[in-house]
Amino acid sequence: MNNGTHTRHMFKATAWIIGAAGAFLLISAGLEFFVRQTVDQTSFPTILELLYVAFWSYAAGVVLLIVAPVWLFISWMRAWVKQYAVNTRTRIEPRGRRVEDSGIEHSGMETDAVESPTPSSGKRAGSSQARELTQVA
Repeated sequence: MNNGTHTRHMFKATAWIIGAAGAFLLISAGLEFFVRQTVDQTSFPTILELLYVAFWSYAAGVVLLIVAPVWLFISWMRAWVKQYAVNTRTRIEPRGRRVEDSGIEHSGMETDAVESPTPSSGKRAGSSQARELTQVA
């Protein structure tokens, strides 16, 4: 996903979250206003039910307004880091090309300083040569 597509997706998600939170808060305010206007004509259990629904509507709206921006920011940062990592990898190493098959040849400087093992030296000379090669590399 390129950066422009992700940005458009984030704007759409933000619009949906703000719309949903606004709807919850509007429902909460409307129910509370309705209860105030009809407090003399309705029964007590009805008022309690309306206030209960209004409270949870308000709670959902506030939670959406607090949690959603944090979630969107984390999502945006993850996408940004992923895009940065992909671009960095592309600049360092071409895609589809292995490190082993990179075609980089050794200059031979490391092998000039190492003596070649003689047949009489046996396994010990080979292991010391391997140690020297790992120390040089």
